[in-house]
Amino acid sequence: MPKKMDFPLASLSTCLKIADSVFKLGGSCSKEKCAKKLGKTVGGGFQSLLASSVKYNLIKNAKNQLTVTDLYRQIHFSYSEEEKKSFMVKAFQNVPLYHSLLNKTFPYETLSRKDLAKRLVKEYGVEDQKANRVAGLFLKDIQCLNFNRDTEQNNDPQTQAAGYSGQWNKKEEEREASLLLCQNEKGIERERETKKNEDNDRLKPYQLSIKGPGLEMTFSLQKPSELLLLDAIFQKIKNDLHKETVS
Repeated sequence: MPKKMDFPLASLSTCLKIADSVFKLGGSCSKEKCAKKLGKTVGGGFQSLLASSVKYNLIKNAKNQLTVTDLYRQIHFSYSEEEKKSFMVKAFQNVPLYHSLLNKTFPYETLSRKDLAKRLVKEYGVEDQKANRVAGLFLKDIQCLNFNRDTEQNNDPQTQAAGYSGQWNKKEEEREASLLLCQNEKGIERERETKKNEDNDRLKPYQLSIKGPGLEMTFSLQKPSELLLLDAIFQKIKNDLHKETVS
């Protein structure tokens, strides 16, 4: 069995926007305030964004309070784009799965999204339904950071041929947010269905069938008072059985 590793379900650039919002709210705020500033609700999709931001070590999330980290502040207050990039690479490497991939000898820079997804499932225990998405996020981020093993600019034409421009555009970020929202809505719908089934089970009456000499009855019990009739029937059965034993 491959060892499972932690990974985010949002890109580094998307998570930086979460941390930016917390920073603009004073560097520390509640989940509700952060969600409101971003025009979101505190649902599963937003919680997933927060969890991803924590994995990059951009924010801390404790007792409903969000706080930007020292690493985020280093990114925000960088003197140059080069310095900013170096701290963003550090954030990227904070993800255990990404760190492991970066230390591998296979040419991840030239892998297609589909091939990397297969490796994630077979070698890292990533769930089938998440592998393609995680592979896409990883490849997009290393392209955006121009990242390779020597942290030098990577202009390998094979990488470009894999279909990754190295740029996160607004449309892609909206699609990413939409996917998280969709996952959230599906999760909410499953919770509603489960609760509905549980409520229906609670509303179902107890059913009891009794068959015997000259007796065949089925009861649906919903109130404690209905047990009085059963007591009388059980007493009759007890008396009949006692007579048979004596005779």
